[in-house]
Amino acid sequence: MFYGLDIRSTRKDYPAQLHHALASDLIHLYSKEGDVVLDPFMGSGTVPLQATLNSRAGVGVDIEKKAIGVSYRSLSQPRFGEALQYILSQGDARCLPFKDNSIDLVITSPPYGIQFHEDVYYGNHLGNIANTQDWIGFRENLKLCLAEIHRVLKPGKVAVFVTEDLIKFNYPLNAYLTVDAEEVGLHYYTRGVRLFLR
Repeated sequence: MFYGLDIRSTRKDYPAQLHHALASDLIHLYSKEGDVVLDPFMGSGTVPLQATLNSRAGVGVDIEKKAIGVSYRSLSQPRFGEALQYILSQGDARCLPFKDNSIDLVITSPPYGIQFHEDVYYGNHLGNIANTQDWIGFRENLKLCLAEIHRVLKPGKVAVFVTEDLIKFNYPLNAYLTVDAEEVGLHYYTRGVRLFLR
């Protein structure tokens, strides 16, 4: 979570995009060349793109078909050449298609749900947790995603969650995220940015 920092990209082809410079900085801070970097809520593909541009293997998963198309377009621009290493997969963050202990770094900005951002449309897939109608169901679904992140993250590695606290909606997302992450085995690491260590 970053206070007073514009963490969103200005691109218009997908909602609520993570800023490229922030993703790149986090990749440099918490991984090394050759590491596998995952965004389980990939959206427009900022994290896989920045991972590949920084000599990591970029991996992105999103439940929405539109996200996969936008991400492929981002990653296949001619200016990047042929050497980018990435895997994009349409899938559910509650059931990630990766082996246990296979990911070196997770960077993500999970969706907040339609009850918090009525003006943001993430897509219409029935399994999209952004479309959960109530905050209790949203929290339960997000906790399932946290458990999957714990499963695929290598021991001693970091998961970064870039979030907005939704106090204005009487929903302390960051507090719930911290409690739920601890319950699935991720350990609170630092303030400001929600980092969890496995």
